[in-house]
Amino acid sequence: MPDLNDLKSLVTLNRIEGFGATGLRKLLDFFGSPQDILQNADKLAKIPAITPRLADRIVRIKKESNPSRELELAAKEHIRIVSIFDESYPANLKNIFSPPILLYVKGELLAEDIASIAIVGSRRPTLYGRFRAENLAADLASKGMTVVSGMARGIDTASHNGALKVKGRTIAVLGSGL
Repeated sequence: MPDLNDLKSLVTLNRIEGFGATGLRKLLDFFGSPQDILQNADKLAKIPAITPRLADRIVRIKKESNPSRELELAAKEHIRIVSIFDESYPANLKNIFSPPILLYVKGELLAEDIASIAIVGSRRPTLYGRFRAENLAADLASKGMTVVSGMARGIDTASHNGALKVKGRTIAVLGSGL
């Protein structure tokens, strides 16, 4: 069986516009590997959930994508690309409804990050909301919890700031790759 950790194929598939992790997971289940999806694009039409338009996008992305360039850029920026099939993929994230197939990691994922909490919210919170998010994050981080948020303005930023204020650990998760 081909290696499911083939990052070039996964990076290529991850770039399909309008196609999320759930759809990609279904294709992986159907074909067995990322390489098989790209090598058997002619069979895409046999999958009920794949529209002709999406099949065309998958065929085009195979021709147009340059995954080596993305892998080189990641290496240059000290970013590690971790697939859902990798042992270092966070277990908490793997168990959500639709986990991302790839993570772009700058820094380290640590074993103690299993004790983590996500704090997310409005980009335009009230002063009270911002205050509460920052204090909650600071309190949890001071007790050893890793605070996870998305780096957006508002509640996310307040959460990161709260964790950093007490020299706690914080992880930013972005909804896109490079």
